[in-house]
Amino acid sequence: MAYGVRIEPPLQPLTGEKLGNGANTDDQARLDVAARGFWERGEMAFFDVRIFNPFAKSHLNSKLETVFKSQENVKKKAYNERVIKVEHGSFTPVVMSAFGGFGRETGFFMSKLAEKIAEKHDLPKSTVSNYIRTKISFELVRAQGECIRGSRSKRQQSNLDVKESEVVDNRSSVRKD
Repeated sequence: MAYGVRIEPPLQPLTGEKLGNGANTDDQARLDVAARGFWERGEMAFFDVRIFNPFAKSHLNSKLETVFKSQENVKKKAYNERVIKVEHGSFTPVVMSAFGGFGRETGFFMSKLAEKIAEKHDLPKSTVSNYIRTKISFELVRAQGECIRGSRSKRQQSNLDVKESEVVDNRSSVRKD
């Protein structure tokens, strides 16, 4: 089955469904990414990304693990029930700190993503995982720089280039004599 990926997919408008408090009921609601067959064959999986500053005053008196869980719960409260009841799919919050850490559910997501890419391109999962983490780290640093100085020009969207991970994999197998 083909893996269809959509960026910022609009959610279907509500048609009388009753959702819990805090759920996003806006007819124009969107999530960040949708992918068919990511978790289960044929099922549409929806993802919404949140990046937060762990050094914000509101987080300083909390354990980082607690902050990640809290951020995941906020996203789930807003979208999980709607995705299950209306979209008949699954929802995964992708929560990262601005400095590269990520929540429990994001860890599961990253592991599954690395597994799928590794399988598709016949690469070791560890190599692909390292590549993904490195790519995310660079994108976070780039975004921080843009937040501090502002964007100087429109930048093309960065694409995942699996050939870069092949270079990393080839270098790791070089013998030292």
